[in-house]
Amino acid sequence: MARQPVNPKTVCAPVSPTYSHATIADGKRLLFIAGQVAVDAEGELVGQDIEAQSRQVYENLRLILEAVGASLDDILSTDVFMVNVQRDLEGYLRIRQEYFPARPPASTLVEVTGLVSPEYLVEVKAVAELPD
Repeated sequence: MARQPVNPKTVCAPVSPTYSHATIADGKRLLFIAGQVAVDAEGELVGQDIEAQSRQVYENLRLILEAVGASLDDILSTDVFMVNVQRDLEGYLRIRQEYFPARPPASTLVEVTGLVSPEYLVEVKAVAELPD
C-alpha cells in the first residue's frame, strides 16, 4: 500500500469522501509536483468549465506520475487552488472522486482571487511517494 489515509474518530469526519485528514507514508522517496492547470501537452487551455479543467489537471498529474513509474494511488496530499469555490466546488469534487474513488489523499482547498492566467479555474499541486 503506497499510502494509508488517516481519519481518526476523535476529529470531525472529512466533509467530502474525496479527501482524508492525513496520510501515512512508508518513508520512500517523495515527488513534489508543481501546480498543474488545465493545459494540454502543447500548452493549450482545455475546457471552459470546472469539470473539463479539473479532468485535464488530474490527467496532467497522472502523466507526470507515470513518467516516473508512479500512479495517482501514490499521491500523499494535494493543495487545490480554486477561483470560485461556491460555483465550482461540486463539479470539481465530482471529477476528483473519479480519480480517487477509494483511499483519497489528504487535501487542502483554498479559494484564490486568480491564477497565473484568467482562464484557469483550478490549479492542483501534489506530493507523491515513489514506489520502489
